[in-house]
Amino acid sequence: MTSALRILIVSLILMVSVSLAHAAVCTATVDDLNFGSVDVIGNVATDTAADVTISCDGIAPGTDSITVCGNLGAGDGGSDAGIRQSVAGAGRLGYVLYQGDHATRWGSTDDASLGEPYRIDIPVSGATAATTRQLYATVPRGQPTVPVGIYHAAFSSADAVFTYAEGNLDCASPAGGTPTTASFAVSASVVANCLLNTSDLDFGRTGIIGDNIDAETSLSITCTPGADYAIGIDGGGSADPSHRLLRSGSNTVSYGLYSDPGRGSIWGTATGSTLSGVGDGAGRTYPVYGRIPPQPAVAGAYSDTVVVTITYQ
Repeated sequence: MTSALRILIVSLILMVSVSLAHAAVCTATVDDLNFGSVDVIGNVATDTAADVTISCDGIAPGTDSITVCGNLGAGDGGSDAGIRQSVAGAGRLGYVLYQGDHATRWGSTDDASLGEPYRIDIPVSGATAATTRQLYATVPRGQPTVPVGIYHAAFSSADAVFTYAEGNLDCASPAGGTPTTASFAVSASVVANCLLNTSDLDFGRTGIIGDNIDAETSLSITCTPGADYAIGIDGGGSADPSHRLLRSGSNTVSYGLYSDPGRGSIWGTATGSTLSGVGDGAGRTYPVYGRIPPQPAVAGAYSDTVVVTITYQ
């Protein structure tokens, strides 16, 4: 009689329940900044703005707010003394990025010269949080030597890093946060412009006009670097630069305006009688030479008004 040995195998399966912790996930987008037309000769600042949108979900229960530290670097144009640069060929146009108060610079923990990161506190609603903030930008005045051109700067994911955390986060040292990135572009068009200043021409007082009466004044202009310009002076009351007239009531005295000290080149508006040049952002002075030739004249106070025109592109 054989006895069978049976072994009872007892197995135990432990069901381990793992509770997964909530962790916020945030994304950031930054709209492109476009300054449009920028007049560097006019010596006025140019402003623009863009939306920065931050959205978070999966936030742990009981969290009141999300802290986001917005870090914006220099972009691919780099910076100079804390001023970010946009580029067109060899030209460089400076601009500044500001936080929502349009007064505090928006910078980065990586470059203190650009300013500090922008701390953004977003209230939580349920398991989500979202906000849209303004990124302000200014092209400062005082850049008259920037040449005409289309200027660009690009911010890649390395230049726009938004570090976030549930609750508080120290934006001066956000090592405990989670980064998310964005990208955007900056553009501007520096347009040609010229500024003109004139001074009156005074021939003084005289009796009989028996000899030439010469006098001189000047025009000063400032044009955008690279702008081609031409300066013309019209004929005044006579409408003819070759036969200009000073008037005192119905009486007249002929005179001329010239571009050379020898008074041989009449300064007018026709091709060949204007003066031309190329702007360099610095002021330039052009003498205007006047002459009254000998002629009979009735006593009186004589005057004429001429219009100086700068044509540029």
